[in-house]
Amino acid sequence: MKKMEKRNYTQEEQTEIVRDAMTLTSTIQVEEEELARLRAEAFRAKPAPPKRKVLPVPQIQAQLPSPPKTQYRFSEYLKDSWKTIVIFCLVGAAVFFFPRLPLALHMGAGRVFSALITSIIGGSLTFSLVILLVMFVRYRKECQRRNEELAQSPEYLQAVEAAKNAAAAQQKKAQDETAAQQAQIDGKYQSDLEQYQKVTLPAYEEELARWQEKQREKIAILEEDLEINQETLAKLYDTTRLVSLTYRNLWILRWLYDDMRSSDHDIRYATELLDRERQRIATEQSGRLVQEAIGEVRSDMMSGFQAVYAAVDSGNEALVEELRKTRRHQDVSSVIGTVQRHQLNRSAKTQTQLLDKHLNRK
Repeated sequence: MKKMEKRNYTQEEQTEIVRDAMTLTSTIQVEEEELARLRAEAFRAKPAPPKRKVLPVPQIQAQLPSPPKTQYRFSEYLKDSWKTIVIFCLVGAAVFFFPRLPLALHMGAGRVFSALITSIIGGSLTFSLVILLVMFVRYRKECQRRNEELAQSPEYLQAVEAAKNAAAAQQKKAQDETAAQQAQIDGKYQSDLEQYQKVTLPAYEEELARWQEKQREKIAILEEDLEINQETLAKLYDTTRLVSLTYRNLWILRWLYDDMRSSDHDIRYATELLDRERQRIATEQSGRLVQEAIGEVRSDMMSGFQAVYAAVDSGNEALVEELRKTRRHQDVSSVIGTVQRHQLNRSAKTQTQLLDKHLNRK
């Protein structure tokens, strides 16, 4: 293929080329953002199925009467155990008396009687604490035995049985009431579940399928527009060979266009000016320049998108097809207009290729 020679464009033609490159780049960026938004959109979440509620069954605890306690007192126990107390006292006296008996006999009969009296008194006092402790321990065991007998008495066992029977009756009543309420809840749950499975879920899935189909259609329309604009921009750069790769960022195109349209600077001089302070301009102005360039095309583009989206959402296929054809003709006309402005020697061939590729799409 014969290599195309680079044309010498006038300053006005160069400004037009930069403007067209900027406009196409802005358009492509807006379409890419819109495509990203459409692809990220999600249909509403699937409705949750009904949940079966299970009622807790109340647990009735029997209120058992307290076991009866003996009223037997320690003083009564001591009174009833006087023989045992006497035996302990005698043992204590013997413990004190017999060790002293040989000495008392050696000293005379009077000493024996005195030793006996002393042993009785001393043994009783000495063993009094031991006797009381032992008797209290035996008293506690006796109280325990009597309490156990009372806990097995017919009267108490009858009262316990009555309390258990009352609790069992209350438990059965609570279970019956809970079962009746649970049956009502389960009936409604089954009805809700059937409604969910046969009506709600199928309706949601049908709406989801329609939404997905419409979403695919919207994306396809945007992708078609985007492809045309990308091809147009590539053809513009390839044909004119005016803007090198390092100057094709949107903010740079905007800065060059603003400079060239407000002066008599050609592309070479404008890029030289840019290169002198490129870092400062990139830091201070790039965001504003991009927004200005995009802002000039976004409003019209979004209005066109919304018209197509509305037609797709309404299900009016005839209107959708008409709008798509209109957009195709507009895009192709834009392509042809750009090429005609900057590639006069190949415009006929380009027009034929674009018409064959885009107007004949299904």
